[in-house]
Amino acid sequence: MNKKPVILCVDDEKIVLDSLKAELRGYFGDKYLIETAESGDDALDVYSDLAIDGYDVLLVISDYLMPKMKGDDFLIALHQTAPHIVKILLTGQANLEGITNAVNHANLYRYLTKPWEKNDLLLTIEEGIKSYYKEKALEEKTVELLNMNLMLEKKVEERTKELQVKNQNIQSSINYAKRIQQALLPTKEQMTELFPKSFVFYQPKDIVSGDFYWIYAVNQYKVIAAIDCTGHGVPGAFMTLITHAILSNIVVEKEILSPDKVLQLLHKEVIKVLKQDVHSHIRDGLDIALCVVNDAKKIVEYAGAKNEVVYFQNHLLHTLEADRFSIGGEIEKERTFTKHTINIQQPIMLYLFTDGYKDQFGGEKKERFKTRRLRDLLQTIYTQETESQYGQIVVTITEWMNTHKQIDDMLVIGIVID
Repeated sequence: MNKKPVILCVDDEKIVLDSLKAELRGYFGDKYLIETAESGDDALDVYSDLAIDGYDVLLVISDYLMPKMKGDDFLIALHQTAPHIVKILLTGQANLEGITNAVNHANLYRYLTKPWEKNDLLLTIEEGIKSYYKEKALEEKTVELLNMNLMLEKKVEERTKELQVKNQNIQSSINYAKRIQQALLPTKEQMTELFPKSFVFYQPKDIVSGDFYWIYAVNQYKVIAAIDCTGHGVPGAFMTLITHAILSNIVVEKEILSPDKVLQLLHKEVIKVLKQDVHSHIRDGLDIALCVVNDAKKIVEYAGAKNEVVYFQNHLLHTLEADRFSIGGEIEKERTFTKHTINIQQPIMLYLFTDGYKDQFGGEKKERFKTRRLRDLLQTIYTQETESQYGQIVVTITEWMNTHKQIDDMLVIGIVID
């Protein structure tokens, strides 16, 4: 026959014990055995007898000011024998030192003042019992896991070798994915052919990247984009493949060359492909800076989703702000983007970038590089040859990072348009 679990009430006033007992029985019925003691010493004896008889004491409610042994001292003594029991201090006379002592040395669950509020008391006890069983289940699970661990130790070497092989396979797969991703990026020769005076600083955080850049030329138009897809590593790389395919379809197949219209359609297609209009929890998307050079009209048209562009013309710095929302990630299908136009009758030095460079932590104060520093850097190098600019971009961020880990993919593109 299973013995009922026990709640032990300790108080030097019998009327308090009777009141507690009545309220507990009225709420819990016969579910628990309610035991009482009128001092700390008596309570320790009661617990000892219950434990010997095989009873499971779940929770103890103790007064603070009692003869011979105060409530905190009693709970500490009990805790040394039975640390798993949930302990509640119920008194109107405890001082802060006593409560702190019980918290620090008896793992006190809750302190309640007299006269107590019935519902608060009963809810506290109920939650305390739930906590007891959770801890007990955890302990049992821990023992079970320890036993399993002893059995598994014999297989550690074999399993380790298997994991090493699997890790090598995963690494090989990721490296293969890197080759696929790199095959989609413009080659240095393609970049130079389209933009002879240019540089690309591209530094993924992981083996594969969520950032990528894209170029295309047809008739008098040259298109370039710097794109930052959600995340980095493998998840980001999947988004780059999706985005690359959609962007190619819009610009190459559909021959849409107005940057604001490209972004508008790109937003719709990302929502459609990722089924974000059906699965609203899918928040993946991308930020982008897209420029279209029209050699015939001597203009550059730009539209951006969170990714701004910076350019210098006649030794003046200009910033074209992006729209403050991303592509995809929202169920809003219709989204209008702003188109900016740059007159290039006079040559310009144009920069496109994602947020990885300016968000990188480093420096003496261990802070982000920030947009201001990036603009200041570009201000100091824009008149140099693009190869020299690339070197300054690399050296600056390397020195800034020092021992800090790279936190995101980095992409900075510089182009002379004359």
